[in-house]
Amino acid sequence: MDNLEFGVEYYPTPEEGEQWQELSERDFLELIADHKARGLDPLLEYDHFTIFNNGRDGRRLTIRDEWGIYYS
Repeated sequence: MDNLEFGVEYYPTPEEGEQWQELSERDFLELIADHKARGLDPLLEYDHFTIFNNGRDGRRLTIRDEWGIYYS
């Protein structure tokens, strides 16, 4: 899975908009474990994307951190 990116979407503060941060696979799995340890089911999203300017395409797996666990 060479073209699979891992990341988290989070809100750092109420004034700032949604942010996306790339994570290593290990950090991604640890964030899932942190959610589960708190009794929360992480919301995961999978996307396939193509960037036409440079011909790059890939896949992205994202945790939507609506509880602020990543930022805390």
